[in-house]
Amino acid sequence: MKKISVCLSALSLLAALAGAHAQEVPDTILVNGQIITVDDFFSIEQAVAIRGNKIQAVGSNEEISALKDQGTIVMELQGRRGGAAGRAFDMAVAACGRAVAIDPNRADVHERLARLYWQRADLANDRGDDPVPYLENAVAAAERAIEIDPESSVAHATLGGALIVAAQRHESQGRDPKPDLNGAVASLERAVELDPSSVLSNDDLGYAWERTAKSEMSIGLDPRPSLEQALRAYRRASSLEAGYANAYNNAGIALWRLAFYEYRTGSSPFSTLAEAIASFDSAIERNPNYHYAFANRGLAWRTLALVELDARRNPMDAVEAARSDLSRALDLNPRISFAYPEQVAVEIIAGRWAMANGRSPIGRFEAADRAADLAIDVNPENFVAYQSAAEVHRWRAVWELSQGRSIAADIREGRGHIRESLARNPGFTTAMITDADLLALHAAAEPERRPELIRQARARLEQAASLNPLTARDVESVVARLEEVEASSS
Repeated sequence: MKKISVCLSALSLLAALAGAHAQEVPDTILVNGQIITVDDFFSIEQAVAIRGNKIQAVGSNEEISALKDQGTIVMELQGRRGGAAGRAFDMAVAACGRAVAIDPNRADVHERLARLYWQRADLANDRGDDPVPYLENAVAAAERAIEIDPESSVAHATLGGALIVAAQRHESQGRDPKPDLNGAVASLERAVELDPSSVLSNDDLGYAWERTAKSEMSIGLDPRPSLEQALRAYRRASSLEAGYANAYNNAGIALWRLAFYEYRTGSSPFSTLAEAIASFDSAIERNPNYHYAFANRGLAWRTLALVELDARRNPMDAVEAARSDLSRALDLNPRISFAYPEQVAVEIIAGRWAMANGRSPIGRFEAADRAADLAIDVNPENFVAYQSAAEVHRWRAVWELSQGRSIAADIREGRGHIRESLARNPGFTTAMITDADLLALHAAAEPERRPELIRQARARLEQAASLNPLTARDVESVVARLEEVEASSS
């Protein structure tokens, strides 16, 4: 769900510092990317030309393609963060390093170096790699820029951005993200105070508040005040630049999170989900190839499908909309790691609806299995991917048990995935609840072990509920299954 659509980081200023010569024919051209240029506005271009180890030029596909000859290698990025991204980041960092060596007291060069390291950390985080070395360098460079120029809005904003990535890393490992999130909000509020007209600073401030809301929800706190702060910041960003797609995408994420909180607490989420989908529509209108906006709109449709399923209404219109958006997102960028677990969830909803109507869900569960395998392959450190894989086994076990068939393999493999998920994030309550239901199903299938398995399942549920009271709805559904199993024993 990350807001910054970056495939490469290239910079015309530092290309000049590195001695690039635009009149020479490039060795390599990368086209159809999303290249954030570290100019004053961090504008996004489509293509980059490289000669030797130097960035030569950035611009539109047409502008950059005009520089090639028969010996130039043309690489198709298709909007992705590919291996070339790391190469271009490293080249830009090297150019910055040379600029620092020339004049170590230029705040603007430290600012650009900090932003490069921040975005390199963000790329590593998305891929499941260790972002910590890049984050340390980003923070150090931003703090050095602030030391040179305490009134630098860009330096404060960059420090805030790096702290957001650090918070995401801590949260993904089950550690407290709050100190870094507090630091990010403070840095970005200072950046906006110094330059209220900065679209990026307002947008990033909204993102810091939205990440704060996400953290609050994970421990059962009310996220609404933080989400309101996020939406205010996004509205300021979009009012400053009406064509800025990121602000609409990010506002959609905040609205989706509010809708999910409403759903978890028993309120109707329909109106807020409609607002979220409309905000993603606005982002896509402004950038028709905005892969994150498609993926996030798919997430909103999937949530609507779940709400309809829980109300015993036909969810398939929302399922089809979610499928379409998630497929489009992954066509544009196959490395959006969160989109694959969303595909898993969509197919499980379709399978559950088939079961509710007396039809076999096996085809849907097979599709969910394929998406789960891709989720783990794209990012083996994604704890959500393993929990999603376990969910497929959970619901297939429900079906197989209803047909009088063995569920031993699904229980074994599902709980194996849960162990992988909790090894990466020991506080992930969703995985605990999935594990509890697998234990409940196991208890239903093995009467001789029933008391022990029920005890284990209840312990898991108590653990989840103590960590996050907002899980009550999901906990209650597993408790109901346990009560059915216990009643069948008497």
